[in-house]
Amino acid sequence: MSRRLEAGLWRWIDFSRRRAVPVTLVLVVLSVVGLALAITGLGVNTDTRQMIAPDKPFRQASATFEAAFPALSDQLLIVIQGPSPDAVDRAAAALTETLPRRPAINSVFAPRYDDFFEENGLLFLKVDELEQLLARLTRAAPLIERLNANPSLDGFFDALAEAASAPDTSTDDAETIEELFTAVAKTIEARLDDTPLPLSWQSLFQGDGEEKVYQAVLTVEPVLDTTLLRPAKPAVADIEAETARIITDIDPSVSISVTGEPALRSDELQTVREGIGVALLISAVLVLTLLLIAYRSLALALLTIAAIFIAVAITSGLAALLFEGLNLVSVAFVVLMVGLGADFGIHLALHIRAHQSEPLTPRPAFYRTIREIGTALALTAPTTALAFFAFSPTDFVGMGQMGILGGLGVLVAFAVAMSLLSAIIPYLPHPKKPVAGLPIPRGEKGVRIIGVGVLVLGVLALPLLPQARFDADPMALRNPDSPSVKAFGLLFASTDTVPYRLNILVPQGDGAAALADEIGNLPEVDSVRYLGAFIPDNQQAKLDLLDYAGIGLAFAVEENPPAQPLADDPGEALQRALATRDGPAAARLREVLEEWGEAERPPAARAALEADLLRYWPDQLGRLRKQLGASLITQETLPADLSDRYLNADGLARIEVIPAANVQDAGPRRQFVDAVVAIAPDA
Repeated sequence: MSRRLEAGLWRWIDFSRRRAVPVTLVLVVLSVVGLALAITGLGVNTDTRQMIAPDKPFRQASATFEAAFPALSDQLLIVIQGPSPDAVDRAAAALTETLPRRPAINSVFAPRYDDFFEENGLLFLKVDELEQLLARLTRAAPLIERLNANPSLDGFFDALAEAASAPDTSTDDAETIEELFTAVAKTIEARLDDTPLPLSWQSLFQGDGEEKVYQAVLTVEPVLDTTLLRPAKPAVADIEAETARIITDIDPSVSISVTGEPALRSDELQTVREGIGVALLISAVLVLTLLLIAYRSLALALLTIAAIFIAVAITSGLAALLFEGLNLVSVAFVVLMVGLGADFGIHLALHIRAHQSEPLTPRPAFYRTIREIGTALALTAPTTALAFFAFSPTDFVGMGQMGILGGLGVLVAFAVAMSLLSAIIPYLPHPKKPVAGLPIPRGEKGVRIIGVGVLVLGVLALPLLPQARFDADPMALRNPDSPSVKAFGLLFASTDTVPYRLNILVPQGDGAAALADEIGNLPEVDSVRYLGAFIPDNQQAKLDLLDYAGIGLAFAVEENPPAQPLADDPGEALQRALATRDGPAAARLREVLEEWGEAERPPAARAALEADLLRYWPDQLGRLRKQLGASLITQETLPADLSDRYLNADGLARIEVIPAANVQDAGPRRQFVDAVVAIAPDA
């Protein structure tokens, strides 16, 4: 067997040596054809779901779900963050209005900014929460009334003066006034430093004075251009154009980012294209450096590099013939082959070089090389290829593709090295006397030193073994610095927007509600959403509360309020009223107003302060007018774009399950999935 292998290999390399020009041309043509096939027919599929075999239960359940609710697939998410809920809501409302006019945007799903939910949103609060909110609004009714009649800086100061002069009828009244004065003082202080800090009317009325980042998420159905390598690019460009306008013209305090599967794939493809090039360059430079150390010959090192890239090109062509596209794992075979492909060339070149330095002519040098290492190389190539091919039966498609391409790549690299090096080496300059190698221990003593060292390292590594785990989160495959991945991470800030959730399909009816209730009682579950969950409970009690509060608020928010007289100098009147009031907030506001009034302010400064204090007042007033008109909600009155996301035309209902714990971690994610799947196996 060994003699037959050596004989066959000898005929191979001797043929390549004697037919150097045609052999080299054939390899070049094959590499060009391979590159052409790869460029024209080989893409990168960045859909991480398709890295699992399509016959697995998860993929089948996913396909069924996508067929039932196709509009929920391939959506973009716009994450809006700002220092106040007012800023976030204004930016979100502007995007909701303008984005559908863009050619690459089909629709925007934003129920929070839909007229239906703006009018009836208070019905989704708990009864005690609604009572507290309406009580605060009722206490603020005089302020609302005066600002409604005169929405200006003088009108605001006049309303504050009246609030400061009025006696507190309860502790709640006093706390509400203190919060108002504190918020106004902060806004004026910021303007004194030329740092705009618009007053948040939502925070005032809701009693939320905590400084934090507020967030809203819009869902966008894009028009995907499948003729492009990055189909979501036009839609993302439209969103970016609108967000730039909003940040510049409407509210510079907000930040807006885009994520969702199409954006993630687009960024990932860009990362792969850039990363593969960088990785190939680094690998090639490092391998070339090692080859120069080993060969002491630039020509021989470049020849080995050429053999590697010819093998990569041919294997890429085979990949194009075998697969519709690579994925985020298998695409790495390109870089992997730079290291693996060099091995055969190194063995051949070093042995041939050693024999040529004796000196021998190329033919006997080649012959001795085959006698010494031919059998070893002939067995190494297929055994290494088999190790890669062993991955091919796995249900993890990414590793399966990697195994097939790795195995083929090893065989191709062996064939290219045998052919190209045999054809070209005879024409390279004759080697000089070999230079001493690296200081590696030799002989039995050296072997023992290395063996003991490896054993010690292995023993020391054993305690770390339990810490090794498989990261099943597909987001770990993506570039953490890409904009879409950063935006994706923001979604975990709230259970309302957490992207890792489960969906269940059931026939519409009482069974859906019963299953939702059963799953909702699990400790691993934060909440469950289905169409029936959008019908608030205790609606009549809440409507009664709104009717009762409306008696005192309706006149305050009326459309065309009668004019109300103002003090001769509202700012001075406010300072006098504050001087008669106890409490740190009143004292602080008075000091700020005195500082504001010490220097004569130009009209532009007064206009800027007025904009800071009243920027979001029209939004809040409009919202109050709508909320006082709430009406009974039934499944028939829910907006169609919401109903269509939870009930399809075939009567299939969607149940959406939101986790309670942070499921970015593998442990809580597994617990959440196991708990829900135990009840609903098809989730």
